[in-house]
Amino acid sequence: MPALLYARRQIEDAKRSRNLVALHALRDTFDTAEARSERWRLHNELPDDLTGTLSTEHTLLLESIVAKFNFAGSLLDRGLDFELLALTHARPIARNWIRLEPWVSKRREQRGDFVDAFRILGNRCVDWDRDMHPTDPAQPYRETSQRGSFEVIRTPVDPALRDVLERLAHVLSD
Repeated sequence: MPALLYARRQIEDAKRSRNLVALHALRDTFDTAEARSERWRLHNELPDDLTGTLSTEHTLLLESIVAKFNFAGSLLDRGLDFELLALTHARPIARNWIRLEPWVSKRREQRGDFVDAFRILGNRCVDWDRDMHPTDPAQPYRETSQRGSFEVIRTPVDPALRDVLERLAHVLSD
C-alpha cells in the first residue's frame, strides 16, 4: 500500500511539473517585447474591421499573434490545466479573442481548421471570464493617452489566483 501512495504522489508531482513547464513556455511566448508590441498594434493601429482588405504587413502581424495564441491552445491539448491557465491568462486571451474572432472566422472559411486550438481556447476564456466577472466582461482595449496607458479596469487579485501563485512560488522554492 505505501508503494501505491508513493507512485500516486510521483504522478501528481509529474503533472504539476508539466503544468509549470507549460506555463513557463506560455510566459516565454507572451511576455516578450515583440509579442507585447504586436498586441499593442492589434488594438491600436489595425482597422476596427479586420475582415476587410488588409496590407500584407497587417496580415503577417495577425498571423503571428494568432500563432502565439494557437500555441497556448495547443498546450491545453497536451494536458495543461485550464483553470491554471485561466487564472493567469484568461482575461487577456479573452480580450484578444474578441478582437481577432471575426478575422479568424473569415480565415477558417478559407482554410478549414485554421487555428482550431485558439478558437476553442478563446471561447473557453471568454466564458470563464464572463463567469468570473459577470458585471465587467472582457473588452478589446484601446490606448487612451499619449503616455501609453490603457483603459483597463483594475480588479483586486482573485483569492484563487493568489493561492495558485503562492503554491507555485512554494513549489519553485523547493
